[in-house]
Amino acid sequence: YEEEAHLSGRRSYRSHHSKTKAEGERLVVRSSAELGGRWAILRPGLVVGRHAYHTEWRVVAAMARRGLYPRAGWKLNLVAGLDLGRIMVMASKGVLDGKWVHATAPYNPAYGELAEMLCKILRRGGCRGLPVAPLISLAGRLSPPSSGLSAAWEGLSWGYVFRSRYLEGVRWMGLEDALEDMAASLST
Repeated sequence: YEEEAHLSGRRSYRSHHSKTKAEGERLVVRSSAELGGRWAILRPGLVVGRHAYHTEWRVVAAMARRGLYPRAGWKLNLVAGLDLGRIMVMASKGVLDGKWVHATAPYNPAYGELAEMLCKILRRGGCRGLPVAPLISLAGRLSPPSSGLSAAWEGLSWGYVFRSRYLEGVRWMGLEDALEDMAASLST
């Protein structure tokens, strides 16, 4: 569990995105008394499913339509969009008041594994992986701290898997169901 630990200020950040996000979260925590304890910080994993807003899903879907997927072994912290919605409802009802919460599902496949599964759903099989890990690694290291690529690389290179101690007992949508849901929304 790393919830709240990064708010100590001891972690160094490569990207401006990660640093400013942590600074904003520290401000919320310091303002707890003013907010009457009525706040929660939700830090979701990579969203899969109908409401998968991350840009890379469009790229992965475009590759999948051609029978390709990016092959990379980085483990990911994921959350289905529908699960994230339920967690947001919990937070709005005060169940998570005063907490910093990792909103992630208990499964964490490698990125390439996830992309291959999505490709097979969109294509009904016949997919081939492209070894993109060295290219992404180089691009991530060379990107300026102000870029989105820098923020993405920072998350991938940390490589840690996290869970929330505040979400035990939550029923999670299965990974295959979340991917089927995402495939339906990407193919329309």
